[in-house]
Order: sequence, then structure tokens, then C-alpha cells
Amino acid sequence: MQYATGFGLLLFLSIALIFKDVDHAHVKHTQKTGGPTSFTAMSLIQMDHHRIKANKGTERHRVNTSIASHQARFKPYDHKKLLKTCAVKTQFEKARTLFQKKYSPTGRSLVLPREKLSLDFELETGTRMVLTPELLLIRGGFNVGANPFPNASKWFEVGIDGMGRRVHKKTQKYGGYRQQILSTMELESVPMKVSEVQGSSFLDDLQNFLMAMGHDHKKKVAVPGSTHMHFLKGRDQNAPCFGCHLQWTVGLPLAWVPALLAKSGSNNLHHVMKRLDNLEHCQQNTASCPPEYKGMVSLAAHVLQAGKHCQIGCHPKRCMDPWLVRTHFGDLAKFIRHKLGEDALDRFPADVLEVADVKADTPVFPRGIMDYLHFSELAEIGGLVVPRSTDLGTSLHPRATKCMPADRDGLHLLAKQMLKQKRQVDIHLRSRRCGVYGANESLSSFSAQTWLQQILQGRDIMADSDSPITHESFSKLVWKSMGSWRMTPESGDRIFLECRNPKYCLGNATKVNGPVPRIRNVAEAMQAFEEEMAGTM
Repeated sequence: MQYATGFGLLLFLSIALIFKDVDHAHVKHTQKTGGPTSFTAMSLIQMDHHRIKANKGTERHRVNTSIASHQARFKPYDHKKLLKTCAVKTQFEKARTLFQKKYSPTGRSLVLPREKLSLDFELETGTRMVLTPELLLIRGGFNVGANPFPNASKWFEVGIDGMGRRVHKKTQKYGGYRQQILSTMELESVPMKVSEVQGSSFLDDLQNFLMAMGHDHKKKVAVPGSTHMHFLKGRDQNAPCFGCHLQWTVGLPLAWVPALLAKSGSNNLHHVMKRLDNLEHCQQNTASCPPEYKGMVSLAAHVLQAGKHCQIGCHPKRCMDPWLVRTHFGDLAKFIRHKLGEDALDRFPADVLEVADVKADTPVFPRGIMDYLHFSELAEIGGLVVPRSTDLGTSLHPRATKCMPADRDGLHLLAKQMLKQKRQVDIHLRSRRCGVYGANESLSSFSAQTWLQQILQGRDIMADSDSPITHESFSKLVWKSMGSWRMTPESGDRIFLECRNPKYCLGNATKVNGPVPRIRNVAEAMQAFEEEMAGTM
């Protein structure tokens, strides 16, 4: 018993001594470092301190690496050096000369008796083409190989047309249309006599092709007559419609123009024709206003009115509603003087301004204008190749270092890359502001008086052939079909008007079941018009 008690006392004293030594050491450490009163806590904090120090070193290394990468990626863009390295101007010009599609300056015309009208039609099918590099190049106006489209009929050709998207005024000052890496199938007829529209196999061939296409395809299907070309979607070509996504062009004598425009259902055009009839000097002396003169005045006044009231964006062609004048106005002036005398156009500028209800110093397109882009410009503004200018007309800055190719293989590879980076390219294209790439912005703000005075000199500055802004632009395509067809001795006084809005070209159209019935209606109306005007020859 005594032994047990003595052993317990000895054990107690040993434990007490151990705790005393530990407390003494802890107190000394605490006094030295100002640390915690718990030895375990102190050790944990020391471990955390070393871990944090190590992590900070790792993080510092990561930040330094990131900064170095950022500096390498965003170092100053040496555009001048790249221009020389890539021979940029030479390459773009070579690609344009060798591969860009050329159009006939005489357009789609027939040699017909003066009293006979010509008609041709363009139909957008509402399809979404499955783009390949070859089709993308064609969509961009480049011909780098054989025609890949099927031969569907002797009366019309299958092709593709570029598509775009509307942008809102919240993101762009005037909103409107911007090109995209998209395309639709387009059917384009040959020019025909009015009697051929219904008297040939044209309408049957067209309807059969449209029915073979089908519509609303969610999976890609082959274009009728082709095994390698595919599309998605497509409209119901029997659904009720007004314009039916149809555009058509009529060739007619200049003297018949006032009678044709008077049939329009457009309010703006109705007021133009009313003011034309009320020109005081014409009422006092009808000899001072022969039908050819009134035809030219009414066309010029309509163009100015269309520009003044345009609300749909910056592409001038899209403002021409319901009619677009395909014939060159400078050629019209030469024809009038040749037929009616040198002084026949002395009153022309004043008469046009009065009929258009536009002031002489008014800009023709107050909201500005925009060019159309070929494949080369799509690649530049899309950020894929070294551009000719750092001012791309967007809020984005150029970073591309790849040179523009000027050979078939290089263009094919670039088209392939464009399809792969379609989303990026489309974003760049949508961000474009109104303006013409490569041209001085001041050239787009010309006045009505300037345009009219240039017409008297035999020039049409709203045609790509004569336009200063087109000549400065990189794409060389601003006005597109406006004024693109030239008058020739063979064509006589025949001029060409494109109906861009079939709902209003010939009055207020009612709905029909698809484009084929609409074409039939147009042919019937033009046949009646031809017979009506034949008596005035």
C-alpha cells in the first residue's frame, strides 16, 4: 500500500515537471516572437506561412508569364512592314484581275422591235446553301473553276446569291443590312419576249424545279440535278405572298416610262408623277416636254426621292423602291441631246429638283452609303489576312499577319479557313459602320445638284463605272446594278428598270399562291401594257 502510494506521488511529480519545462519553453518563444500561446497553433501558422510564401512565388511566376504572353500577343501591329512583306497591293490586285467575276455592260438584253418589251426574272428561294470553299468563293464574286451548278432548264440558270442580316439601330447608327458568310439559291431567267413567258416551257420548268426542291428542310438535301451541292430550309413556293421574293426587269422605250411609273402603287412615286404633270412650262408648251424628256426627268426624280426617304440602311441599291434604274443616266443624256437637240436638257436640273421636291444642296443619301464586299474584302474585314488599310470601318483593329493569296490553291485554303472561322468573320462584318472601305468618306455626301450636273456631262456618279467613290474603294462595287447597263446603238432608246418590290410596281398587288402565279400576273400586265402603248408609236 505504501509502495503504491509512493509510486503515485513520484508519477505525479514527473508529469508536473514535464509540463513546467514545456510551459517555460513556450513562454520564451512567445516573448521572442509575440506568437500564440498554443504550441500546436504556432506550428500550424508557421506551416501556412511557408505554404503561402511558396504559392506567392508560383503565382508571381504565373503572372509574369501571362504578362509576357500578353505583350507578345499585343505588341504594336507593324502594318507598314506587313504591307511590304506581303506585297499587299500587288496581291489583291492580282487576285481581282485573275479571278473576280466580270459583268457585261450591256446587261441581259434582246434585240427586239422597239414596240416589244423584254422581261427577265430573279427568284430568291429562301434556302440556306451548305457552303463549301468553292461555293464561298463564288458567293464572293470569284470564279476559280468550272460552273458547278446543274443545268435545270434552257429558260433559267441555278446560282447563289449572298445573304446578310439586319442590324439594329442600337448597335449601328442607321441599322440596316450587313453582309454575312451566308448564301441562298437563286434562279435567274434568260431575257424573254413577253409572249414567251407564258407561251414557252419556262413556267412549267420553274414550277417543277421548285417542287423538286421541297421546303423547310431541317437536314441538308441535294440541289435538284446535283449530287455534290446541298441546302437547308427553303420556302413553301405555293404559300400566299405579295412579292414572293421575286425581282424582275423590263426593257422598254424611254418614252413609255411615264406611263409605266404612273401605274405604281407607291405613294412617293405617285407624288413624283403628279408633280411631273404639273410642270408649268410643260403645260404651257407641250413641245418643250416630249415623252422621252419626261421619261428621263421622272426617272431621275424617282431616284432622288428614293434616296431622300430611304430608311433601311446604307446600301443605295436597297433604297430603290419600287423601281431601280439599271440604265446609265449619262447615256440617257447623250441620247436625249442626239434626238431632241443640244439645248433639250437646259431645264433638266431645275425640273428634276422640282419634280423630286428636293433642294439642290441636299445630300442624295443623307444617312451615308456602304459598299458591297467581294471575297478579298470579306477576308480583310473578317480579320484573316493583312488588310490594305487599318481603317476597316469597324471598332475592331487588324491583327492578321497572313498574306492575301492570288492563286487558286491559296484562295481555296483561305475560303476553307473563312468557313472554319465563320462566327468571328460574321461578327466583324456585322460591326461595320456606314462607309466605303478604302474611300474618303467625304465623297459619299454629294448633293442632288452635283449628280444632275454630272449627268449633263455624260457621267453617272451613281454608277460604278463613273463613281469617284467606287474608284477609290477597294471592292469597286458600291452602286451594283444602278446605272450598270449602257445604252448602245443597237438598243436604241430602250432602257431597263428593275422591279424590286412587286407589291407596288404595278399598283397594289394582291396575294397569289407562290412566285409562278406572280410571274404569270406580271406577264399578263406587261402584255396589256405593250398593247396599250403600241398605239402611241
